[in-house]
Amino acid sequence: MTFRIDYLYRREGTDGWVFDIKGIEGRGIYGTLVTNPEGRALYLEDQEHLIAIPPGSLLLSATEFCVPANSSKAQAMRMLALALLRLGWGPEVNQQNKVVSRPPANGAEAAMIANARNAVLAAAEWLTAGQIVERAGFSLSKSQLEQWRNDGRIFAIRHEGADRYPGYAFNPETYWPIAAVAHVLAVFQASRDAWEVAYWFASANGFLGGSRPQDLILTCPDEVIAAATDEMTGPIHG
Repeated sequence: MTFRIDYLYRREGTDGWVFDIKGIEGRGIYGTLVTNPEGRALYLEDQEHLIAIPPGSLLLSATEFCVPANSSKAQAMRMLALALLRLGWGPEVNQQNKVVSRPPANGAEAAMIANARNAVLAAAEWLTAGQIVERAGFSLSKSQLEQWRNDGRIFAIRHEGADRYPGYAFNPETYWPIAAVAHVLAVFQASRDAWEVAYWFASANGFLGGSRPQDLILTCPDEVIAAATDEMTGPIHG
């Protein structure tokens, strides 16, 4: 699904921002997102009553989202768009429903992206191929991991010069891939890169009652697959 930023304004006397968007969780649902008075953090203030995330919920922390003081509306819109893409709500579209293409991030935006990535890294265990092979008791090889990745059964992010696989994507006893991960990746197809998939797994999900997909992928795989499917094919309003 997509999101569209319809309107934004700075709250009088503060550095805080208010954003009206269509596309809460990428599901075509209207809602209002706000920052704190310093322009940091991102909260869901109001929404149509179609998802489980309650108003007031924190979507991104102050380290993950920040609109610098004295930013223009265009700059604030760009910062929000980048943040929502990282949450997996994209792609962004304009009023004509055309996908918006934005230039590479500047210094402040790059710092925000780095903070968001650090939050994802801290939210789960990220393993190198060697660590997975060792934990599997050497019953599999690095080439097998690469084959699983090519087949869409697992994914990896690039960090500090190495491919790192999320621990939650593997059975903790055998370290073979959890089957539901392949189903989620198939639902997303090529619409998200590895980092965007990681953001989705690490983010609170309204379809899952506010739980993170990565916390339920082992115990409630069908629900996580349904959440991914709902995000890509959910209802559109307005």
